[in-house]
Amino acid sequence: MTAALPSAPLLALLSAFFFGLSTVAVQPGLRYTDSATGTAISTGAGALAFWVTAPLYLEPAHWHSPAVPWFLLGGMFRPFLTVNLLYAGARLMGPTITGTVASSSPLFSAAFAVLILGERLPLPVGLGTVAVVVGLMALSWRGQAERRWPLRALLFPFGAALLRGIVHPINKHGIGLLPNPFVAGLSAYTVSFALTVVNAWWWRPPGGPRLGWRALAWFSGMGLSSTTANLLLFTAFRTGDVVHLVPIVASAPVFTMLLSWLFLRGEEQLGPRVVAGVFLVVPGVILVNLYR
Repeated sequence: MTAALPSAPLLALLSAFFFGLSTVAVQPGLRYTDSATGTAISTGAGALAFWVTAPLYLEPAHWHSPAVPWFLLGGMFRPFLTVNLLYAGARLMGPTITGTVASSSPLFSAAFAVLILGERLPLPVGLGTVAVVVGLMALSWRGQAERRWPLRALLFPFGAALLRGIVHPINKHGIGLLPNPFVAGLSAYTVSFALTVVNAWWWRPPGGPRLGWRALAWFSGMGLSSTTANLLLFTAFRTGDVVHLVPIVASAPVFTMLLSWLFLRGEEQLGPRVVAGVFLVVPGVILVNLYR
């Protein structure tokens, strides 16, 4: 007799924690390597973890499932395309505006889930989702600055938010065809790793990438944490809807800020802006979770 799985909202909350934990490693990791190499290390660590444990969870028949192309498509979108769009936006506009605009992704997820999967979006869930998005924007905002970038630069973070929004319904659809979270993660991380390696080679810095043990340690830890987060999210999709789960997962920046404040002293300050953001995100997540 197999043990019952935790509820989908709890799995989504745990996923948010591990996504938040993985983000904590980015800033210290970038002291020792460039972003393209770091992304390749993190996705490579995740792909390696899946392939090492593959004999325990995979059967040859799994590769004939119609779900596999959907999982591969999701891996192309995230993290490969979304990360590169966010980096492009940050280079042009800075991380503040880029992160604020990209925080709108739960709205896109809800819209695509309704349009593509036929899910329902009750008013309380919609209000909770909006509260989460507004709270995340408050967490991302660092004050106003003179605009020195073209308006078309907004297409980069909006594109990242759009792809983040559509990847969840894609993975949910795939899980509906093959309810095996391990196959979903293995497929997505394999294609993402291949694409990030090509990208790291294409945009390699002068003198080649820096691959010291500190860079490997930080970004490997980031990759294993995000791998755990995705596996939990794929498992949650077996029984939960996108419109209920994505706003919960989107609360990951709250965990990032709290963990940074606890373990990276001086990197994050919990001022009024952060408190206001948390007081919007947390009730929004609770509202989404209660109305099921």
